[in-house]
Amino acid sequence: MINLAVAAAAVGVAGLGAVYMTDLRREKSRRSVAFDDCHDLLQDRSLHLEEDGYPSLAGRFDGHEVGLKLLADTIQLRKLPILWLMVTVKRKLPVPGVLDLMVRASNSEYYSPHGELNKAIPLPKGWHDQLTIRSDKANAMSPLLGPLEGQVNDFLDDGRGKEILITPRGVRLVYRFAESDRGHYLVTRLPKFEQQKVEMHTASMLLRQAMNICDTVEHCAQ
Repeated sequence: MINLAVAAAAVGVAGLGAVYMTDLRREKSRRSVAFDDCHDLLQDRSLHLEEDGYPSLAGRFDGHEVGLKLLADTIQLRKLPILWLMVTVKRKLPVPGVLDLMVRASNSEYYSPHGELNKAIPLPKGWHDQLTIRSDKANAMSPLLGPLEGQVNDFLDDGRGKEILITPRGVRLVYRFAESDRGHYLVTRLPKFEQQKVEMHTASMLLRQAMNICDTVEHCAQ
């Protein structure tokens, strides 16, 4: 009887493993087409498939080098996995340091330098109350906040904006694109995002917002 029970358990585990691998392959196939609708936005574009199956798309937008990337964040404590859309504009900016604005920072944002920046900047009156602002050179970077207020509000307006990162090498926006299906994740521990294909208007909106932030930073330095 014991041997039969062990054998049955082994068959069950093997079956679950097979289901997991099938699900993983199917999920990676879905992920690979995430930016198919965005190709026409960029010139000189190139696509790279990451190890997790999500692609990263690079190219030029309005004459500047840009990148689009999806990142599945599965280490959020007590939360469902989140699929972040990262939009980067690589553009030399006349700033002496790094300025990072993040909503609901939890110190688990491994993709961000936010927690490593050693200077906190007080939140301006009337700004989003769950926003924290940090910099490596607070005195030099804080004057940017006034001119950027409108663009920060625009980015946070729909409740999906997570981070605005400004550096001498450009601007990156992190945007909450999707959240994992709860039931699927609890059973398989594999995130499943119903929305995985980035629409052109979403990518265009975020690229334009990042470009406008660059323009404002440049104008402040003149």
